[in-house]
Amino acid sequence: MHVFLRYAAYTDHLPNRMFTKAYDARILFITSGEGEIRFSDRAEALFANSMVYYPAGTEYLPLPSAEAPPYFVTLNFDFDHSGEHIGSVMPPVASNEFKAELANESHLHCGISIYQTPFVLHHAKEFKEAFLEIVKAFSRGTPHAREAAQSLLQYVLCRISEQDLHPYEELYNRIVAYIAENLPDIESNAQIARAINYHPYYINQYFKSKSGKTLHKYVLEQRLQRSVALLRGGNESISTIAHNVGFKNADHFSKCFKAHYRTPPSDLRNKTKLV
Repeated sequence: MHVFLRYAAYTDHLPNRMFTKAYDARILFITSGEGEIRFSDRAEALFANSMVYYPAGTEYLPLPSAEAPPYFVTLNFDFDHSGEHIGSVMPPVASNEFKAELANESHLHCGISIYQTPFVLHHAKEFKEAFLEIVKAFSRGTPHAREAAQSLLQYVLCRISEQDLHPYEELYNRIVAYIAENLPDIESNAQIARAINYHPYYINQYFKSKSGKTLHKYVLEQRLQRSVALLRGGNESISTIAHNVGFKNADHFSKCFKAHYRTPPSDLRNKTKLV
């Protein structure tokens, strides 16, 4: 790997209004604010210290939050110097206008597996200062400014390649386990997010993409399922059961139970099956 840095900037400008593809590799590092990055197969929430990588030819659409648009570092680069003759920005194009034969697919030859496909790191704060320094070095305009920025980017790319991406695949199981262990006491998505050490918006979006349900709906369903076991297996009052599975009061519990199972909880003790 012998990185060529084509462009580096610190900005809040996201011109994309449709799915596009770039002709070189890209990194976005969010320093503040929020947004979302959409790929052809998924969407990922972005917030402070999120880092997005996508190689040439990736279909993507970055979207800023209306309430808190992001400020971010953007880097355009190749993993080798085969495209060094193109020293200026290579603007992305609409997906249907992309010409694959013009893309610099240096990622295919860099020898590092994680750079073959796009990924997002949501806790990449350790790289923040390095990314900002890359922008500063690149923008100095001195004879060796680009070389200094390239050297630092190459170092950062090597460091990133040592990251274990596996924990992000295990995140769903961590969320499910936390909910199961703390079901009666869960009051909000923010509480779950704090326990898992992620941003609430990202946790909810991530969980929905994996399960097809929002966190709120999943927690509600788990409470109702647990209440079924308590109703069938004990003599506690409806009010006590409602409290034990996390409902504020028996009326709310009964309303949710009837909406979900089409029968009130008081009838369950005399039934063997819910419909």
